[in-house]
Amino acid sequence: MSTDDETELLSSLIAFITAWTSVRTQGRIAAEVGVAIPESDVRALFTLGMFGKPVRPAQLADELQITRPTMSKMIGRLEESGLVTRSASTDDARGTLVSLTRAGSDAYARIAEAAESYVHAALDGVPPGTAQTISGVMRHLIDELPGQTDTARGR
Repeated sequence: MSTDDETELLSSLIAFITAWTSVRTQGRIAAEVGVAIPESDVRALFTLGMFGKPVRPAQLADELQITRPTMSKMIGRLEESGLVTRSASTDDARGTLVSLTRAGSDAYARIAEAAESYVHAALDGVPPGTAQTISGVMRHLIDELPGQTDTARGR
């Protein structure tokens, strides 16, 4: 691949990631499926859903690359909305775990389905196998970045 191709790939990846992970985009997707939470809290809800299990608030903060106090405020708002619950850790009595409630799991599923619909619509008319090729390249790029978490790797 030529340097120009690599530069274009990097530029396109950055543009997509910036647009997709923007608070405005995430908030719009959530609103479209009836998840009425602050735009800034959507990524926390979605990431918790991606974990698929209760996690420590610090782990969620690290994954989202935000401070622990900011994470605590987000969790508080999501808890007030009935989407998450906090519980004592069975491993460490001092520790707290955050998990999705039934309503939170439903909200996550609706957001994930809407996100997949956006991708499906965007790929309409693209040659068969292209999505698989793009996924393979993306996973390879993620694996080559130092210090990535399993969640970032999609595992």
